[in-house]
Amino acid sequence: MSNIKVAVCLTTYNHAEYISQAIEIVLSQKTNFDFLLVIGEDGSVDNTIKICREYERKYPTKINVIQYETNLGLVKNTIELYKFIKKRNIEYIAMLDGDDYWIDNNKLQRQIDSLDTNPESGLSHTSMQLLVEGKVISQKKRNLKEENNSHLHLPLANCTVVFRTSLISKLDMEYIASQNFLSIDYITAVIFSYNTKFTYIDESTAVWRRGHSSVSNPNNLKKDIEYVKHHVNVWRYINKLYPEVLFEESWGISYIKMESLKLAYKYNDYKLAKDVTTNTPLSNSGESKIEGMRSFFAKNRLLFFIYCSIYKLRNMVRTH
Repeated sequence: MSNIKVAVCLTTYNHAEYISQAIEIVLSQKTNFDFLLVIGEDGSVDNTIKICREYERKYPTKINVIQYETNLGLVKNTIELYKFIKKRNIEYIAMLDGDDYWIDNNKLQRQIDSLDTNPESGLSHTSMQLLVEGKVISQKKRNLKEENNSHLHLPLANCTVVFRTSLISKLDMEYIASQNFLSIDYITAVIFSYNTKFTYIDESTAVWRRGHSSVSNPNNLKKDIEYVKHHVNVWRYINKLYPEVLFEESWGISYIKMESLKLAYKYNDYKLAKDVTTNTPLSNSGESKIEGMRSFFAKNRLLFFIYCSIYKLRNMVRTH
């Protein structure tokens, strides 16, 4: 393959159940340009690497698998792929995670056409579908209207994003890799939003799978709390880069407290709920009615478990 125009950046870890679907839809893309699927296989302990290597052997000119001896984590995995792609002077990067997939065989062609005809735009994204436990439960419109752009509220789904590789130069990749962030897509979106315009296609081209264990949805209390703290670390970093994007440590403390209390109910963890409400009370300015109710019910074990039952029933109704 010569003159590759697009590199599909696919990160994967323990995605044996999903990875074939992700790879197959990339290979089925209908384009008038060459593209390369670059897979960052992050030391999976299931059959993910075996599946990826089988596809690489079958399509040696279309797939390049990069395997790490140890698990790097999503951020470092992504950064290594960015470096690999940048060295090869490939013009565009399309993003995809191994547990998500595309549903439009013309996705790449449409987004590249959009960027080629809009040189002032550096990133293209689309709407997507949200999949939970095998069911599409909602269709998210991800349009980013410039007049409402606060830079912190960017409705982008990573599995829909295509951007110019030249934008990577705007990232301090070594610093980002050193900060133990759990994900990088939000950081890149904010930084890119300060350096280019975004274009949007108002159609679903991808499916964002939720409900199973992942970086952003670990289904583990300790890891869930770590991801909450990750959000605060990211906001702190964005504030460091762009001081006009306001951030105060008190906001971060309040956010961690509110989200931890929410997780206490999700995992039926009364001790966490009691500790949170006792040691880090919410400020009145940051407390909503629902958060105040959670704080109240956390004061009594019986009330707490009654609320947990209501919380579980509400989520079941929402899902089904």
